[in-house]
Amino acid sequence: MQVVTSLPATGKKGVIYLVAHTHTDTGDIYDEFVWVESKKSYEKIGNTDVDLSAYVKSVDITDISETDLATMWNS
Repeated sequence: MQVVTSLPATGKKGVIYLVAHTHTDTGDIYDEFVWVESKKSYEKIGNTDVDLSAYVKSVDITDISETDLATMWNS
C-alpha cells in the first residue's frame, strides 16, 4: 500500500494506492486504486468506508436468564 496525494502517471503491479478523499468528515479517508497493466490505467477497487450503523452495539444487548433460554428452546 502506498498513500499518495495523486495517482502517479504509471502505477506498479501489486501496489494499492490510497488517495485522500475530500469528504473526510465521515472518517472515510481514502479511495483505493490498483494499476491494471493490460489496460494501462487505474481501477478503483473501493474506499475505506466502513458503515457499522446496522450492527448491534454492546449497549443494545440485554442479559438473558436460564429461564428465558428454557422458554425459548421449549416453545
